[in-house]
Amino acid sequence: GGLVRAYGGTAAECLRTAPSRPLVPMCGLTFHCGFSEHALMRARLLAMDATIEAETFGADGVDLRITLPQAREEEARARITDITRGQAVIRVVEDPDPETH
Repeated sequence: GGLVRAYGGTAAECLRTAPSRPLVPMCGLTFHCGFSEHALMRARLLAMDATIEAETFGADGVDLRITLPQAREEEARARITDITRGQAVIRVVEDPDPETH
């Protein structure tokens, strides 16, 4: 009994003093943009709390994979569409890695 109380008290103290982070639902998107749009795209996405997970440079531009708060998905889609003048095909990444966010 005493050992259980001691461990229980220690666990409760750890939970009280541990830093907490809010859980934010995330979504992932992939799309392509031209080289001329790339720097502006990065700046605008990072300003929306997006994380650029991958960039693949090809002959005609850059394929990007991003993760961002789900609440900002619509805003991100609008921004991507505006910057690429409607040329980007935006796809949802089905399972952004929750362990990294």
